[in-house]
Amino acid sequence: MVLLTATLPPTLEETLFQRMEYQPDQVRMFRDRTSRANVAYRMWRPPGGLMWFTSAPVLAFIRERIRRAGPGKVIIYANAVRQVVELARELACEAYYSQQLDKPSILQRFVQGQTPVIAATSALGMGVDIPDIRCVIHVGMPRTLLDYAQESGRAGRDGQPSEAIIIQPGWVVEGDDGVQDYMDVVPGVGCRRSVLDQYLDGAVDGYERRCCRDEDPAEMLCDGCDPDWPSTVGINHSELSSDWNDSNPHPRAPDDSRDPPGDQPVGPAAPSIPMAERQRQRVQGQRQAAPDVRQRMQDADQWLDEELVERDAPQWQRTCYVCTLQGHAWNEHDLYSCRGPASQAARAWMLWMRSPKVRYDPYCACWGCGMPQSMCPQWETGDWEQCVYRDVMIPMMAAMLYGPWASPVQPLWARRLQGFGVDWRDLAQVKGFFGQATAGAKGQHSQLFASFYWLRRIYIELEQRQRD
Repeated sequence: MVLLTATLPPTLEETLFQRMEYQPDQVRMFRDRTSRANVAYRMWRPPGGLMWFTSAPVLAFIRERIRRAGPGKVIIYANAVRQVVELARELACEAYYSQQLDKPSILQRFVQGQTPVIAATSALGMGVDIPDIRCVIHVGMPRTLLDYAQESGRAGRDGQPSEAIIIQPGWVVEGDDGVQDYMDVVPGVGCRRSVLDQYLDGAVDGYERRCCRDEDPAEMLCDGCDPDWPSTVGINHSELSSDWNDSNPHPRAPDDSRDPPGDQPVGPAAPSIPMAERQRQRVQGQRQAAPDVRQRMQDADQWLDEELVERDAPQWQRTCYVCTLQGHAWNEHDLYSCRGPASQAARAWMLWMRSPKVRYDPYCACWGCGMPQSMCPQWETGDWEQCVYRDVMIPMMAAMLYGPWASPVQPLWARRLQGFGVDWRDLAQVKGFFGQATAGAKGQHSQLFASFYWLRRIYIELEQRQRD
């Protein structure tokens, strides 16, 4: 059996062996450095005070790191949803947290670079593999050093110079022992990379990290090994070591950093492939595999969405979704026949979309119901009155966009259409957009269908919250 993980500290090996019912002598471990050679690990201590995380110095510092990231991306982590929302508002970026609606679209916009800055809780977790993240900022002390390793590890996956920075005022904060050791590093004396690597990896090839560049001379320096990293930063600050690509720094590294101490036995011989070359090969492999992995994940998500619609849609034929959302027992009528006051805006939108009908691009939809031709066979016969899914998509779209839960959904809808260059208030423009073809997991379909399953995913989440 082969077990693969990037986040198993040596202190947890025994726990893993017990749960897997292995004896240590039955297991062969392979370890590599978890910290990235191209990432500078740093900490900045701003002035404290009430609401310090959105104070002028902190916001100025973050904006400067965003500016320095250039075309790259920046993640700003905070521990509390309130902090994430406040930071997103101040920095004019999107907020990502567990209860946020439409998280897949927020993440997609970030991945595609439409919104290159995002504020997030730990909900932006494992599985996020974006190559060009230039800076990961933690506002406040991370929960554990393992969490910090995972979250800071999103920086610099393309091998380019990047930063991982913790912003925390200088007052005493009790936390996880590993995090405390990391936070307590004194610039010019200790080494953050050493604390991180010793906790996550222990000895690699018989050697325990002592400082930055003790194995790889091209490694980015942490602020412990680079005392020029400023302790205070202003809005127009200039760092003494401002060039991320500086090739001639002066790291604090003892001359005998590779010598074993005292009477301890000498470790194994150095590996045939140097550590720097192994890390270069790892980054190159990740860079080559990332687009293919992302495409497969996107295809899988689309397949699940299409399966959901195919299974979910028939139940809404001749059923008023507006009345269903309001909890009315008398919902067995279509939206056209509904006379409830909460239905009238949705009914008006539906009638506008139906007259005249949406004109679909060739082969992307059944003209009777709008479903993909892979789902509705009636497009072959032209007998659209017999469509299994007739009177489902347009009425459901109307109910979801203009029904009783429209308030939280309409801003998301406006943001989605804005990404396609469509004004959601211009119904003629929206109708034209609905008819456009787009790629799906089972073949092409219309933007109407893509919009329908996007809305259904949001409403399923809202329905679940309502039940809870």
